[in-house]
Amino acid sequence: MKTTSQNPPGHKQSSDMLRLDSEQLHIMGLTMKHENNFLRRFLVEISVIKEFNIVKTYKSTKEPVKKGKLQWTLNISVPIASAIKFKVMKHHAFKPDEVITTISISFLDIVKFFKENQQSNTIDLQGSQGKKLCLSVEQKSIQALLQGVTLPLPVLERLGNARQPVEFLLGISDQLGELNSIAKGVLTLFSKAYEQLEKQELCTQQVAILVDQINLYAPIIRTAHDLEDFENLQKVIQDILHLIQEVLDAIFSYNEKHPIGQIWDLFKTEPSLDSERFSTRFKDLLQAFSSSLAVDKAEQDQVESALNKLQPNLKQPAAFCAENTCVDILQVLDDWAKSQSDKLFWLHGVAGMGKSTIAATLSNRLNVQKLLGGYHICSRDSATYQSPSQLVLNLCSQLAQVYKPFGRQIAKAIRANNLFAPNGMQITELFDFLLIQPLEILHSNQQKPTTVRILIIDALDECGSSEERHSDPKIGTSTQLLPSVNVEQHLQKETARTWSLDPTNNDSNIQQFFKLMFQQKDFKSDLDELLGKIPALTTQASGLFIWAKTAYEYLKLSLDKVAAINTLLQKGTFNNLHFLYETVLKEAIPLQDRNIYQIVMGAILLAQEPLSEKGISRLLVVGNGLKESIVVMVISRLNTLIYVGKDERLYIMHPSLREYLTNSEVQSDFSIAQEQHYTLFVKTVGVMNQQLKFNICELKSSCETNSEVKDLEERVKSHVSEELQYSARYWMYHMMKSGEWSSNHDKALENLGSNNTLLYWIEVLSLLGCVRKTMLELTKVVQWMKGDTKFRMYLDEISTFLSQFITPVSESVCHIYISALAHVPEQSWMAKQFWGSFEKRLKIKNTEAQKWEGTQRYTRVLKLKGHDNYVRSVTFSSDNKYVVSGSSDKTIRIWDVETRQQRGTEFRGHTSYVTSVAFSSDDKYVVSGSIDNTVRIWDVETGQQKGIEFKGHTDYVRSVAFSSDDKYVVSGSDDVTIIVYITTQSCNCPPITGLFPSPTMVYQWSIVRLNCP
Repeated sequence: MKTTSQNPPGHKQSSDMLRLDSEQLHIMGLTMKHENNFLRRFLVEISVIKEFNIVKTYKSTKEPVKKGKLQWTLNISVPIASAIKFKVMKHHAFKPDEVITTISISFLDIVKFFKENQQSNTIDLQGSQGKKLCLSVEQKSIQALLQGVTLPLPVLERLGNARQPVEFLLGISDQLGELNSIAKGVLTLFSKAYEQLEKQELCTQQVAILVDQINLYAPIIRTAHDLEDFENLQKVIQDILHLIQEVLDAIFSYNEKHPIGQIWDLFKTEPSLDSERFSTRFKDLLQAFSSSLAVDKAEQDQVESALNKLQPNLKQPAAFCAENTCVDILQVLDDWAKSQSDKLFWLHGVAGMGKSTIAATLSNRLNVQKLLGGYHICSRDSATYQSPSQLVLNLCSQLAQVYKPFGRQIAKAIRANNLFAPNGMQITELFDFLLIQPLEILHSNQQKPTTVRILIIDALDECGSSEERHSDPKIGTSTQLLPSVNVEQHLQKETARTWSLDPTNNDSNIQQFFKLMFQQKDFKSDLDELLGKIPALTTQASGLFIWAKTAYEYLKLSLDKVAAINTLLQKGTFNNLHFLYETVLKEAIPLQDRNIYQIVMGAILLAQEPLSEKGISRLLVVGNGLKESIVVMVISRLNTLIYVGKDERLYIMHPSLREYLTNSEVQSDFSIAQEQHYTLFVKTVGVMNQQLKFNICELKSSCETNSEVKDLEERVKSHVSEELQYSARYWMYHMMKSGEWSSNHDKALENLGSNNTLLYWIEVLSLLGCVRKTMLELTKVVQWMKGDTKFRMYLDEISTFLSQFITPVSESVCHIYISALAHVPEQSWMAKQFWGSFEKRLKIKNTEAQKWEGTQRYTRVLKLKGHDNYVRSVTFSSDNKYVVSGSSDKTIRIWDVETRQQRGTEFRGHTSYVTSVAFSSDDKYVVSGSIDNTVRIWDVETGQQKGIEFKGHTDYVRSVAFSSDDKYVVSGSDDVTIIVYITTQSCNCPPITGLFPSPTMVYQWSIVRLNCP
């Protein structure tokens, strides 16, 4: 590209300068080479961008590949000083369109190309993913562009790499604009200046110096993908914006006196603009930016490490609304989301009407609008997705990612609780700990979110048991909720907007769905006749989208589609969905294959966690010689009713299928009996017998805990098969569901207890992080088993073993063998069974430890109950007659050891968790510390707070104590300070000297006198 030097005002422009008369460019078409794919259609989305905003968006028709090429006819007008972005997508009926390639090109670049190639009306573009596109432009439009006034070449292009940071700063203008009040104004000026810079021909040395300074810290800015994560950087960014504003003010001031062509000459002519001074300031900002970024990155790593303990596990939606369907309800939901009026939106209706697809589509829309706080799908398909605790973990994890102050607050609470284990917490405790408490703290600190964040919960009636749903806490006013189906009465009491999906009003959506589906290639040959059947199919669907979706999947696989439709239309409107399922299954599963179907579909329906096709196949081939290929074939025949999720696991298309196949009141040849649980019990036990072994993950060191093994997750994935992971976690569940204990169960377990398999089972549980959950399950299993069978005794001992060594076994696979096994009683079954295989184990001489009772180091004398949440601190009085306790229920209680009863009423006053309590030396007073950052003293006799609370800490108080003479109270806090409070009322308080270590200690020491002038 030719360049010319800047000319003075009035100078005649060079003949090779680019000139524009027309204000618009007319794009006529777009083509792209692509391999033949007769089953898919493709479309292109074109966005016109001006002043960093999308001003227009066009979508093409959906076109198939023809002769290895995609071609779209367009008629789009693109205005001057804009850019065009092309996005080519593969169309999907039931999920978002898949992006194949994208490319952006500016109006100016197109004009430059045709200036140099005046005989052409096409331009080749290089897109992402290696795709090449060809753009066709109207010839008249090109000729008009090449006439008229001069458009000088942009000065920034002459700066080479120095141009990138300026454009990058503009590219993140939305994020910067949210940081402070002046940012948007500055960036508006900066955008205008940039437009003027693009028209400048002259690049002075002073300009290059300044832009190079920006270029120095631009790479660092690029690492901060979400600037809200970096608190310390915000001050530096404000300083950058102030500096930019100073430069811009001078530029526009100068521009009032000089022609635009000379705008950057002010660096040579105006003494008020000193490039050296600006360069120095830019260098200072670079240093500040680097140091702030280092601090923020370290803090962010700590936050991410803590948030990883939430272990989110998200279920992917099965489908999204087809094009031009559910338009009305989606508009209602869009309006509600933006109105911020009602805190809850309750969408309900009969099963199969498309509530889940509406929720999935809404989540996509809200995510694009940056209004989504979290999206969770409850499902009886999986123990994980059915768990109320997982619902809380998933929503809080997602909310923490989009609302950074909330994420930092959760991370802080998790780091402060070394024993944080979500699997061991009650749902009310988890909800309070992860959601209510952090939001209350943010609210008290005036850290409210700048935008509403909406939480979407789909299929809430499939979350936990009915009892668990009734016990769930209320959703706070800081969040909004979209339950997709019937919610419990305690949610109905909230301020909520309700919307009932009426089947009688769903016909137009179902008709549109069938019209779209019948446009696909599989239906082209019978299109006219099929379109004529749509009214009858719509009537048969009775307003149920799941009927329409299942019918479509059935018809897609049918060779004679008209005959298949006639089959579906034979039945009356009564129980159409069940008839549809029956029709599909009869065609998919021949009579002679029904037994195999029972085993395969039983595994899909009754499994506590969804398994992949490979996982189910390898699980079911154990024991009876069923071939893996046969299992795969049966699964393929069922693909009308099941689907493969993004995690490659198998899911049923809709909960109504489960009801149809497992409900004892439904008479069907395809019903799945509960006896299939016994089949799964036998299979899972067989998998463990075959695959369990010592050090299954081939860990190289016995000195590392599980968390210290850096590649543990990868090792588990590669060494512990999917079917073994499932079997280790759920074999007991299927055993208890398979009917009453019998000799058949005993026989199936015979091999499991005859070698070291049960010990290796504990190893896998430790690797999977589910020892605590299994320990609780073992208690139920031992109670369920009848008689004094050997295996019941085995499991009883293992239950005792886990309860006594829960911490080392949970945290370290190696400690199962190194320490825990060494401490089992000599006469126990575990010692006799396992010691012989581990001769090099640690051996402990302990003549008392002959049986399990002998290993107990304590005897439980009493159990005191009364607190409603975690008990975080306890201590005895000096005479051992009383116990004081502090709890997460925000109360302090005194207990009489002899009567085992609470003494008096609880002490109330703290506004958050009580973390530490202590008696005074005369037992008359109790001191308490709390997460509300205060220290309080209580009169044991009256239960009343003595005086005002002690304030001084700026973070959680973790520990409190009286001095031996009760004159002082000391407290330690997360704010890394220790404060000593003087409790005496005397003003002649002795000076406090020599009490503390050298100030060079890690902690900062502070002394505060109270009640002294």
